[in-house]
Amino acid sequence: MGKVHSEVKRRILDVQEKAYVEGINMQVSSGFRSFAEQDDLYAKGRSVGGSKVTNARAGQSIHNYGYAIDFFLTNWDGSKALWNVNDDWRRVAELAKSVGFSWGGDWTSFKDYPHLDLSCGLSWQDFANGKRPNLDVSVHESKDFLENGDGGKEVTRLQEDLIDLGYDLSEFGVDGDYGDETEKAVRAFQVDYKLVVDGVCGSETDREVDKALKGHYPPKSDEGDVEGVFRIYTGVFADVKDISGAFDRLSEEYSGWTIYVKADKEGVNPSLRLVTGTFKSKKEVVYYTCAIKNLFGWTVNYKEDK
Repeated sequence: MGKVHSEVKRRILDVQEKAYVEGINMQVSSGFRSFAEQDDLYAKGRSVGGSKVTNARAGQSIHNYGYAIDFFLTNWDGSKALWNVNDDWRRVAELAKSVGFSWGGDWTSFKDYPHLDLSCGLSWQDFANGKRPNLDVSVHESKDFLENGDGGKEVTRLQEDLIDLGYDLSEFGVDGDYGDETEKAVRAFQVDYKLVVDGVCGSETDREVDKALKGHYPPKSDEGDVEGVFRIYTGVFADVKDISGAFDRLSEEYSGWTIYVKADKEGVNPSLRLVTGTFKSKKEVVYYTCAIKNLFGWTVNYKEDK
């Protein structure tokens, strides 16, 4: 991603997590781009071979100022890049736009489907002249709790955390407004984690949300759950040394689990990945799949044994 603005990085990682929860594997292919790199891209399809990929010269791209990224999709284990602009691709764009990004697929003159930026209405000329978007969101400094009617950055963070933990915010999503839907999700979390059920995110609820996100505290409630036989699979590791290190880290983090190495193909260079023992709850396997990805940054997914 390079030297992108910290808020660009934070938000795009949140988008990546939301997409992952929906079964969409999204990766970042480009972030900050130097003027020299921009000129090289502009030359494609013009002074050098290939197709045109941009109409922006050096200094004319939001990438040159660290406020843009490009993305692509992969198959479930991250081994193959997918560039078809399909429903999944457009869903990632929707998720990104919901947290403030502009999408190049909405442009009229030159559609740039991988492009997302946080220009907030500023043009490249504005950036070149030293202007920068204000990415700060209002924060409730006078209160140590969040409740229905609040809004701002802390509400956005709470909504993102609740979605990461599997709570339903499907109607309004991450909108920064603590409305009835967010209150309902907070109440559901409080029920699951045996807290006082008041729909208010105070210090105790906030602390339990943080503990749950760290990967050792799955939901206790089975309401709305799906029973089955599920396993967690990592993506492919480069070699035996890498997967050995990954095995040790995962085993240390989850010492009571059954974990084994699976070779997708035999030979001198087998495709090696980690696979867990079985889970009987879909809520639980989804929770731990997200937790492992958050903890280690690996490509991770789950499958149901048939």
